[in-house]
Amino acid sequence: MKAQLIYRCCEAETLGKPRKHIRPSWFDKRRCFCSLRASLRDDVDLHIVHDGIQGELYEYILRTKRVNDTVHNITCGTNSGSLTETFRLADELFSGGVEVVYFVEDDFLHSPNAVDVIIKGAQSFGLVTGFDHLDRYKRTDDVTHGHEFVAFSSKTNCHWRTAESTTCTWACDRDTWNKIRDDVYEYKLRDRELFRSLISKGVRLWTPIPGVSTTLDVTTFSPGVDWAGINNSITID
Repeated sequence: MKAQLIYRCCEAETLGKPRKHIRPSWFDKRRCFCSLRASLRDDVDLHIVHDGIQGELYEYILRTKRVNDTVHNITCGTNSGSLTETFRLADELFSGGVEVVYFVEDDFLHSPNAVDVIIKGAQSFGLVTGFDHLDRYKRTDDVTHGHEFVAFSSKTNCHWRTAESTTCTWACDRDTWNKIRDDVYEYKLRDRELFRSLISKGVRLWTPIPGVSTTLDVTTFSPGVDWAGINNSITID
């Protein structure tokens, strides 16, 4: 089974630059990259899409990436533009025979087995995220509120539930990509609208319980996991 990761990054919020107010005090994009890299199997290739000025994060990635990892330098300068470039890359990968693609933003922290769970989840469910969004436990305005599905996957050895939305960090298999590609290009950063539109097409997003990854936003951490502990266990090379 061929799986590929597309990691989208930029120098915003790297060391010495202002951080968003939602970040935990220990936020560090280098540790996010380390957690992703440590979770990778040897047979899963990583495509690094770096947008804009090449700074400390870029230099760190070059110093620590694996031999077969590839770096794609772009100069979009916008979140939407760089996201579109990852979709174009996914088109190429799926056309070349790749079976699963995982899109990853640079502010995500991963547990040690996260990538394996996410890839196997995509094989089982088609469209998945490792992020168990806290919104699903707090919001009551989901169009599927009270009508979600729960399933156990022996392939991943964990429970999964359907969810209405996630960020732009998610994975899918090739058949699902062919079904959702037009919507993905249309909605781009409007992630909640994207996944709501897919519900009407019979395509559901699934997330593991507990989550195996999280965006580093203190208001939306995947619950039930010691993310600070995972972060603190990572040694910067």
